[in-house]
Amino acid sequence: MSAALSAAAPAVAKLQHCRHCGQSLPPGKAPAEALDPETQGPVSFCCTGCAGAFQWIHESGASAYYRFRSEYAPRPGEGLPDDLYTMLEKEAAADESGFRSGVYRLEGLHCASCVWLNEKLLSRLPGVDQVKVQLASGRVRLRWNPAASSLAQIAAEARRAGYVLSPASGAEGGREDQLSTDLLRRMALAGFFAGNIMLISVALYAGYFDFMDRYTRNFFHLTGFLLATPVVFYSARVFFRGAWSALKLRLLSMDILTSLGVLLAYSYSIFATLAERDQVYFDSICFVVFVVLIGRFIERRLRSRALYLLENLGSRAPRAARLVAADGIHWIPSSQIAPGQRLRLLPGEALAADGELLAERAECDVAALTGEFEPALYRRGQVIPGGAKALGAGFDILVRREASASYLSRLKELAESSIDSAPRGQLLAERIGRWFVAFVLVAATGTALYWAWWKGDVGAAVLNTVALLIVACPCALNLAIPSASIAAVQRAFRRGVALRDASALERLAAVRTMVFDKTGTLTAGRLKLAAVQILDASIDEVRALQLAADLESSAAVRHPLAEGFRRAAGASATSFDSATFSPGCGVEGKAGGAAYRLGALHWLQADMRGALAPPPMAAIGMSVYLWQLTEGQARPLAVFGFEDSLREGVPAMLAELSRHMKIFLLSGDHPQNVERLAMSLGIVDFAGGRLPEEKKAMLRDLKRRGPTAMVGDGANDSGALAQADVAISFAHGADLAIAQADLLLLNEDPAALSYAYLLARSMRRKVRQNLALAFLYNAALAPLAMIGLLNPLVGALFMAASSITVVLNSLALRLPRHITETEKELWNSANT
Repeated sequence: MSAALSAAAPAVAKLQHCRHCGQSLPPGKAPAEALDPETQGPVSFCCTGCAGAFQWIHESGASAYYRFRSEYAPRPGEGLPDDLYTMLEKEAAADESGFRSGVYRLEGLHCASCVWLNEKLLSRLPGVDQVKVQLASGRVRLRWNPAASSLAQIAAEARRAGYVLSPASGAEGGREDQLSTDLLRRMALAGFFAGNIMLISVALYAGYFDFMDRYTRNFFHLTGFLLATPVVFYSARVFFRGAWSALKLRLLSMDILTSLGVLLAYSYSIFATLAERDQVYFDSICFVVFVVLIGRFIERRLRSRALYLLENLGSRAPRAARLVAADGIHWIPSSQIAPGQRLRLLPGEALAADGELLAERAECDVAALTGEFEPALYRRGQVIPGGAKALGAGFDILVRREASASYLSRLKELAESSIDSAPRGQLLAERIGRWFVAFVLVAATGTALYWAWWKGDVGAAVLNTVALLIVACPCALNLAIPSASIAAVQRAFRRGVALRDASALERLAAVRTMVFDKTGTLTAGRLKLAAVQILDASIDEVRALQLAADLESSAAVRHPLAEGFRRAAGASATSFDSATFSPGCGVEGKAGGAAYRLGALHWLQADMRGALAPPPMAAIGMSVYLWQLTEGQARPLAVFGFEDSLREGVPAMLAELSRHMKIFLLSGDHPQNVERLAMSLGIVDFAGGRLPEEKKAMLRDLKRRGPTAMVGDGANDSGALAQADVAISFAHGADLAIAQADLLLLNEDPAALSYAYLLARSMRRKVRQNLALAFLYNAALAPLAMIGLLNPLVGALFMAASSITVVLNSLALRLPRHITETEKELWNSANT
């Protein structure tokens, strides 16, 4: 920290540097001045922008920022055009309450004080519900109400303090690389001087057993001082900066212990050198800093791997697309893509938005989306997800939804959420760690007083206190949960499982009951039309199929039934004025003055007014009815019978899960179909013919018996999914189901679900092992340091070894040997 920054006197700031950004001021009168509300004296600035930022920060009640910060603030800049923020706001995801949320870059972040300042200032704006700033990645997660404050207003608020809000463009990984490179430089310097100072230490230790005159000893001490000084003021600066920021924010962190140990040993060693004492600890200082930086570098690299995942996903989204229009082909920005447009894709290009294939067939590379490296084959009418790359030949697609709501965008949002969030256990460990730091500080004070006053040995007091501060640093405790969590999140994504937050696996490991929907979950979800029965002479089979398909298309329904009708019907023949979807019932629409309904038998029976409804097709897996409403009374037109096949791999998945939990089949399908499937799969507990509200109520009842997970992919499952402790859905499912999902299965392989559960149990084992190791290490070695049986150098080695062991133990989640013998067969099949 520069002297100008730490100086509080306005005169110093006036003569040397701008109070806000630190830029050197020209001699003479400063370009701008303002009154400091705390000192009531004039303060000089390099420009009116910095002066305005200074006054605004004080007026906002955040004046403590200037006392807390460890770096100068950035100069207020011009920022980005308001039109860009308007576009970004339109692209931000909106929830049911109208709030929008998104992740953006926040340029100008230097330290924890910058994080505190932005969270405090931005959260004061009306309508801003969440502001979460990450210093390591340089990102901020926002949730706001556009009716109260626009994104442009939020950006302007940040810009007034000198920070620029911009789109997240993958620069997070670059910033993480810079931080890792900085740590690597500091670690390399500490390692270089640690290796050289060891030669001095060997000579000094040899001199204790043989004759060494005072001049030679003093020379070696002075040489050790010269070698250790760069380590203290460069390599260890990262600890001092973290400790200073924590203290100013009134927090206790592990950096405080490391900094105190290093400074205490360094100060006493200088004193011992000047006083010509026998014992100095310059070698211990170098090795302590070196080994602690090794552990921190490994932690940083583990974090950067998670950010590379976001960069890879972001790189799959093209910035523009080819629009096929009546007057030719035009390039348009991805932000202007709208449903109903026709886009053209050439070989090797990625799709900017989800779209329906217009060609007969197409092959696409979807490895980045699903983890499956084998090319995916799509046929006419199927929806190709955004981010898929065309292989072999180009094709045209009909856009189904805008780029901001594409499959790739939702997947990237899930990945960001899982990396940004922290497991519940981690928050508890951080609180315990802060209390532990306070305990160690008290114990270190007691140790110093005991050895210095009671024993009268100042050298032993310094040695033992430093050893305690170093060995009791809770690095391993702070790494125990996040290292295992990040490794598990990465492994899950590579296997085709995306997580909404890091605690999803934590909750999944505790599940005792897993509830499955039937259609599209246990079955393949590719319903095939098996039979059509015409119930009214005024309509034929072709017309009935077209009405059904057009109803589904007009309501924009994403459901296996809708796909089945689209495959069976021909070209569109009816344009519906309005069409609405009712979860658990069906679709209703109006065309040509007539109202039509397509859906379940119970919905039809409600409109029959006591008349006898036609029975379902008993031999067919699922019956769907089409009827016309005349004066509010139903006139059945046709009944469609659909067949569905069991999803490959479901029996093996259920067999594995049933070893650990209770399996329950809950479906809205006909009870006979549900019972038939349950018996074939060996499921004892099942219920069929349940409406969405009934599913929701059953989930509430099951939760009273223990943690419960729900697996479903339909819109009628959204209520039950919201009730479950862990909501699981497939990426091909309905939008409402995906919105509720904590775990999203990116491919159609059921083994991914059992894999996720086994991974969650493995992560829980690793967390417990890491916590036990961290507590055992501190409980065993801290007393040894207090009574003088542990050297600081040995303590540093043990501390670094514990942190590295915790990280390596967590990284074992990436290897097949972390699972039990009974799970190896499933693991091998899942990774074939």
